Amino acid sequence: MAKQKLPSKQNIEIRLREALEIERVRREELSRRFPEVPFAWPPWPHLEGDSLSVECSKELGSEEDSISDIQWRLQEFYYPYELGPKNSKSFYEWAKSRGVLNVLISPPLLWEIRRFWWNQLHDSRLAKLGKKSIYGYPLAFHRGILHQLVVHLDHIEKFATKYHVPLEWLGKYRAAVLEQLLHEGAIYYPEAQFHLVPANQLPTPLRKIKAQIVLFNKLYLVLKENGLDSRKFAYQLTALFCSSREHIKKHHELVPTPLAVRRNVETYKAKIGETA
Repeated sequence: MAKQKLPSKQNIEIRLREALEIERVRREELSRRFPEVPFAWPPWPHLEGDSLSVECSKELGSEEDSISDIQWRLQEFYYPYELGPKNSKSFYEWAKSRGVLNVLISPPLLWEIRRFWWNQLHDSRLAKLGKKSIYGYPLAFHRGILHQLVVHLDHIEKFATKYHVPLEWLGKYRAAVLEQLLHEGAIYYPEAQFHLVPANQLPTPLRKIKAQIVLFNKLYLVLKENGLDSRKFAYQLTALFCSSREHIKKHHELVPTPLAVRRNVETYKAKIGETA
């Protein structure tokens, strides 16, 4: 028996986008019918209520918990970090003196910091799962099913086209296949709405660096919009928020350091031709 040809990543992306569009339309219809019920977007529904995400959200806590965490971090270190207690003001006091303290504990920065922390928790749990999915099955199984569904859709559509039958004839069956395809895609490629990276390859050093850069950019932009144009403070804050609470409590130090964050940002910007 000839070995079955696997679908290309491009074909998988096309199918996942189609499945996402169907889900988007479905959610818009639900929103019209039930305006009092919030339906999240982007539509990546099959991981919203999984045990891993629930655990991460539970550990992250409420917005009030995050505000307390941010304030604790700001009060824990003197600014700038490298001078330690030689400086007279903490991060908290310095931010307050510059009129940006409330900016750090209010949306949109509050949401950005919480998103970073949630992804940090999610990545660490994915790393512990290794080659298994959040449901306990091998990731290879979900990948294989995803490929089979894409190939199956290709076959039945080609067959329908051969006999000049419109795809609408496949109706609910085709929609059901796409729904299952979306389910498997959300498990194997948790960020498939952006790029196809397998779940067990997400928690990488490069990913951590990119997350730092995203957070730095958000911090710098919002601070600048609120009258504080300081890359230095943004670097320092990025290190403050990227360091784990456990590490700060145990060692009273920031990892990454503000200098490491600055180097990461400058290296990245140099690669894409921007001025840091």
